[in-house]
Amino acid sequence: LPCARQARIAAMSASATPRAYTQLGGQKTLADAVSGKMKTCGMICLGLLVLISFGMQCCIYNMIALRFVEVHHKWAAEMTLDPSTALNYYTEKNRDHRFCDRQIESFGLTAEAAGKWFKEKGWRDLKFKSRAAEGVMQIDITAYYFAAGADSPTVVVQHGNNCNNRDNTVITAAFFLHSMGFNVITPNLRNHGDSGKTGRITWGQEEAYDTLGAWDYVVTDPEGKIGFAQRPEKTVLMGFSMGGLISRVAFALEPRIPALFTDSAHWNARNVLEWSINQEYPGLGRFFLPSAWFWAEHITGHDLDRLIPEKLFQREGDRRLLANIHATNDDIVPIQQSQDFIAYIKDTDFRVLQEWYEKLYGDDCEIHCRVHLQYPEKYKFFLCSFFSEVFDRTPEACGFGEGTSTLRFPTGIESTLRLTGEMIQQTSNGSLQRLVPAASTPSYVGARLREA
Repeated sequence: LPCARQARIAAMSASATPRAYTQLGGQKTLADAVSGKMKTCGMICLGLLVLISFGMQCCIYNMIALRFVEVHHKWAAEMTLDPSTALNYYTEKNRDHRFCDRQIESFGLTAEAAGKWFKEKGWRDLKFKSRAAEGVMQIDITAYYFAAGADSPTVVVQHGNNCNNRDNTVITAAFFLHSMGFNVITPNLRNHGDSGKTGRITWGQEEAYDTLGAWDYVVTDPEGKIGFAQRPEKTVLMGFSMGGLISRVAFALEPRIPALFTDSAHWNARNVLEWSINQEYPGLGRFFLPSAWFWAEHITGHDLDRLIPEKLFQREGDRRLLANIHATNDDIVPIQQSQDFIAYIKDTDFRVLQEWYEKLYGDDCEIHCRVHLQYPEKYKFFLCSFFSEVFDRTPEACGFGEGTSTLRFPTGIESTLRLTGEMIQQTSNGSLQRLVPAASTPSYVGARLREA
């Protein structure tokens, strides 16, 4: 602006007093000199714009894109833990475990029971290769295996972003499922736990083949360490958060997997990134997202939109079974992700047997992937109900006894569950009550997301 103001003054002077002057030994009019100054100012302004743009891209690269795909251990359970000690670690109050007192109170007995269960029953340490795929490095994957027997179905339980298979999510699911008579395998994704390293998170482009590597290992038992090769139709997936997204991709890539259970899962990573940007830089998500996504793809070396559920899930002809859980006030993966998931699925042939959307208590309590902490018994029954339907088992096989009216869980928050075509509601005394007879409700129930 100062340059432009000087140029206007000089131009007026030149038109009022047409004279010549000498500069560097050459004759030029004052108008020529003004034109030169304006060109110089233009170059300076262009240079400043380039510097500002470069600085902005550096900020987007380092503060958004790099963080989106970085590998770190800030959220991970300590590798010194094992299935018998992991949950007790989380419920010790003097640890930096990000559990609040209310979660410890509601979950403490479950954590204690899980520790005793795994100490008595034990587990196996496995190591195998991820599934081979073009353009994806095949890598060593480690896992825990909890054996229930050759007659029992198997559930592959996948942890989320930058944690490991000692995390409270997968250990709790493994405890519930194993105690109900299921075989369970909990693999560490690449760059997580003690699996192989590549140095970047690819949001399913590579990690889906780690989950499929675990599934392949279970259905082939190539080294005889499990003791039997499980039938594909008896081997299903379950995933938390980013592990839910990865499980959705794996589920779509492998049509022999009969069912998928997701908890607090991403449906579209690009949309979550935009939402996250808006949380940190309000209103700037749609402006920063194109550059952030470009740099994330540059860092990972992948088209991050190639393997995504909405491209891979077939619209017609696939009638496999799904279940989904999400806290309506989730502050890491917003409930919109489940809304988008249901909006897509309702126009397909997939069958959603169960949905559970609940507002969890906040305050100093973390919300993401915490439904099992607030309602452990209800969560266990939800697992039992879904997988019993998938494998044609009865709830009695889970150890719940006949009917659902005896199931109790913490009171205080009223919620509605959708269980295999039935509406089951928490009553004032904490028991479950059937609201609609199963025969009058279709097998798929639409996406009515509600907060308690």
